[in-house]
Amino acid sequence: MAAAPLYNGIWAIGVDANLPIGQRDRNPPQITLATDEQYISPNLDGVQDDLNRALGIRDERDIKGYRFVVLDSAGKQVREIVNKDERPENVSVRNVLARLAYVRKGINVPEQIRWDGRTDQGGTGADGTYRYYVEAWDDNGNVGRSQEGTVVVDNTPPTAEITAPYLVFSPNGDGNKDTLPLSVTGSTEAAWKGALQDAQGQEALALEWKDQAPPGLEWDGKNSQGLLVPDGVYSFRLAATDRAGNAFSGKLDNILVSTLATPININISDSFFSPNGDGIKERVLFQLTVPVTTGIEKWSLAVVNQAGQARRTFAGTTSLSTEIAFDGRDDAGQVLPEGPYVGKLSVLYVNGNSPKADSPPLVIDLSAPTASTSADLVIFSPDGDGNKDTVAIFQETGEEQLWQGAIETVEGRPVRTFSWRGVADARLQWDGRGDDGKLAPDGIYLYTLKATDRAGNSGQSRRLSFELNTEATEVFLAADADVFSPNADGVKDTLTVRPRLKVSEGVASYTLRILDKSSQAVRSLQAQNRAPLDFAWDGLDNRGRRVPDGEYTAELALEYQKGDRHLVKTGAFLADTQAPTIEASAEYGLFSPDGDGSKDFLPVTQTSSSEELWEAAFLNAKGEAVRSYYWKGQAASLRWDGKDENGNKIPDGQYLYRVKGTDRAGNTVTREIRGITLDTRQTAAFLTVSGEGFSPNGDKAADSLDFSPVVTLAEGIQTWTLQMVHVESGVQKTFSGPPPVPQKLSWDGKADSGQPAREGAYQAVFRADYAKGNRPQAQSAPFLLDLTAPQVDLAFAPQPFSPDNDGVEDELAISLKVQDLSPVTDWSIRIDDPEAHPFVGFAGKGLPAERIIWNGLSDSGELVQAASDYNFVFTIRDQLGNARTVQKLIAVDVLVIRDGDKLKIRIPSITFPPNSADLSKVAEEDKAAKNTWVLERLAQILNKYSSYNFLIEGHANQEYWENAARAAREEKEELGPLSLSRAEAVKNALVRLGLKVERISVAGLGGTNPLVPFSDLENRWKNRRVEFILLKK
Repeated sequence: MAAAPLYNGIWAIGVDANLPIGQRDRNPPQITLATDEQYISPNLDGVQDDLNRALGIRDERDIKGYRFVVLDSAGKQVREIVNKDERPENVSVRNVLARLAYVRKGINVPEQIRWDGRTDQGGTGADGTYRYYVEAWDDNGNVGRSQEGTVVVDNTPPTAEITAPYLVFSPNGDGNKDTLPLSVTGSTEAAWKGALQDAQGQEALALEWKDQAPPGLEWDGKNSQGLLVPDGVYSFRLAATDRAGNAFSGKLDNILVSTLATPININISDSFFSPNGDGIKERVLFQLTVPVTTGIEKWSLAVVNQAGQARRTFAGTTSLSTEIAFDGRDDAGQVLPEGPYVGKLSVLYVNGNSPKADSPPLVIDLSAPTASTSADLVIFSPDGDGNKDTVAIFQETGEEQLWQGAIETVEGRPVRTFSWRGVADARLQWDGRGDDGKLAPDGIYLYTLKATDRAGNSGQSRRLSFELNTEATEVFLAADADVFSPNADGVKDTLTVRPRLKVSEGVASYTLRILDKSSQAVRSLQAQNRAPLDFAWDGLDNRGRRVPDGEYTAELALEYQKGDRHLVKTGAFLADTQAPTIEASAEYGLFSPDGDGSKDFLPVTQTSSSEELWEAAFLNAKGEAVRSYYWKGQAASLRWDGKDENGNKIPDGQYLYRVKGTDRAGNTVTREIRGITLDTRQTAAFLTVSGEGFSPNGDKAADSLDFSPVVTLAEGIQTWTLQMVHVESGVQKTFSGPPPVPQKLSWDGKADSGQPAREGAYQAVFRADYAKGNRPQAQSAPFLLDLTAPQVDLAFAPQPFSPDNDGVEDELAISLKVQDLSPVTDWSIRIDDPEAHPFVGFAGKGLPAERIIWNGLSDSGELVQAASDYNFVFTIRDQLGNARTVQKLIAVDVLVIRDGDKLKIRIPSITFPPNSADLSKVAEEDKAAKNTWVLERLAQILNKYSSYNFLIEGHANQEYWENAARAAREEKEELGPLSLSRAEAVKNALVRLGLKVERISVAGLGGTNPLVPFSDLENRWKNRRVEFILLKK
């Protein structure tokens, strides 16, 4: 039985007994270890940095120890991890009883064992295949060994390089740069993924390759559905992650797809038709314009109703006619219902291009126009007596292009014709005159109103019958027109007054006068002994002067030789020499009816006098009318959409607008608007950016960003703008100017105010304003303005830490939380020893792991010095060159190291004055404070090891090591005595802190036992130390 004090009055009691009961244990521990092949990349990026293996060890008795061994491909041991040196001194008061019970069961075995890829020499193991196993032994010396596992260390990420001979291509099937050859060279990996993305990051085409190097690619401009992508800026992205978690991401930016394919178009021969079997407008022709007819895979033309349902479909492959006749029937051969329809043309090319076009609306109209008429008289006598001189015809019609009214004899001979556009006049008065202005003979006349609509359907009213009868009138006078214009322009310059006598013989005299509105004669004719003849009045008075415009009548006074006298008048007629008036103007002459919402119409503003008819038309360069208009009354303003009468798009070019009006007197006015230009040429715009971000901080690294706008039509640009738009704060900087558009613009990160623009995410927006109204706009890929270095939150746990393999706080957890707008490119950790020499380093690409475990070993496998502070220097840099360095001290606790069968404490950080052993004379406050902390901590630890006495050894550095004789004298006269004195000073300090003096012995070894050669000027400071050798009582 043995008993020994622990601390604070606690004792440990042990009883040993050897009882020869049963058979002796000859069975080794049974070990279960996960051995399936694993891949790790110990590069501290947080992805597969460690090998973690499930471990289980069982034995009939107590397990006394184990070790985890890693062998390289040659079988050489590169790493050994042994069990923790569990000591009863580390047990707290609360678990003493548990600890006593646990000792009887052996050491603790972790559920997992971890290898961080580092070797016993401190560095990271080279890439390659390693084997590992676990060996364990029990208290009878039986040794067991697990099966071997395999781990592959792979710190080499996938690699690839992407190049292209050009970045602008046009996959339009013209044989010129129809594909983009992407040359890709790279490493062989389990999986590579590629993607073509647009400027907004949307994936157009996804690619994947297994167990190979990424191959070259010839992109034909198609997306994942096999269709041609829209014109724009694209990028090719390539990425791979290998089995060890190493990742690669590369890209090729600013790929420009610019096809500017000629769009297809579909016109119609007529916008109305009537498939009713009458042989008139039975079908309509779809007129197809497909500029590229080679490479067609298939096409279809669907005739759809207002509900979007396809009622008739034409389809084919390869060849496509320029005209397709549509007979108004559905796919089953039945005539479709009346109403509007649209033809939808779709063409699919083998290169994936799939243009579409819609025809103008076409109307199936099977209904004939209808009209009703009536008259107020069945007999009238236009003899100028003021009684029943006219017959009124009342009309009701719908709206059609043209209504025609006709008065005919019963034999069908035409007498007088009328016409109206739109709706026929509601009331028509006939004064008995024919188209020649002469009074029609007495007799029965018929009136019919008829129209043919745009679909070819004809309809008419019922026939009206009425009688013209002037038989009872012996003498009357009539004018051949209601209005004339005596202005010598050759049109209606005269008005003929026609006397009509039942008896022409025996006339004694007559007087024919033209009277103004006040009944004053302005023109007179007299004759004797003959009947009056027709008189063509030219609007001149008796003096040969032109009479004023106004209302006039003709009067005839006639006397027969037998004495009968007659006085008759015509109805009023009008002299009108004033032409109609109209003003027509257009706000602009250049327009582009392409549906972009800007200058899609040509607005024509008109003000006019009120007339019976105004007619207008847009004429092409050949003088042909392509679109016509008419108005009754005043000419209205209009907006021309650049289409013809049937709604078809007309060709680009020069056009003229002409409006004409003619009044009842034949006066005419014409106005024209010249210089009308229709221009529907495509005006696409693109914008590329030279990088994903910049940091305009004046460090000459990524201080500016370049933007390259591209327009497909340089002609006709009035102004251009390029704006830098912050995702939250809006426009920060605007560039603008007249043409030409610059090929490249650089932004230095300044806002319009001249101050630095706000940091964050941006997009650049380019716009070109054309005179014809087009305003194409292009957005760049998103980019960053980032002036701030990565933000770092650094923490250590535990502090201090004690890597002495006692199972208590043996590892330091380094917590790294990094935030940055821009991607991190690289980072490094450098830990310096107390003399500011590099001790250990780590580095990596991309973000570091959020938690890094350090075991206290240097790059060469050296353990940290106890009770010392190590400077931790963390440097991180993002892809824009912004860098930050963070420093923080790592505190190392007093370490109790097992050296063979001994426990030893080695302290290099107790500071004495030069050539002195007096701790009280340390002048520097920080060093004095450090001494106090170290001595107090030593006292705490040595008190825990109360079952031990200890020897304090003082060690020193030789200054004259190169001279053996002088070194011996230095050792005898200076170093030995000084190191002994210093050991005594430490002893006295510990006694003052409560340690019993009888537990402590001292020795001064001077420079006789150096840790490193005295010639190692960088590390010789480690020789100047105090060691504590723990001696079992």
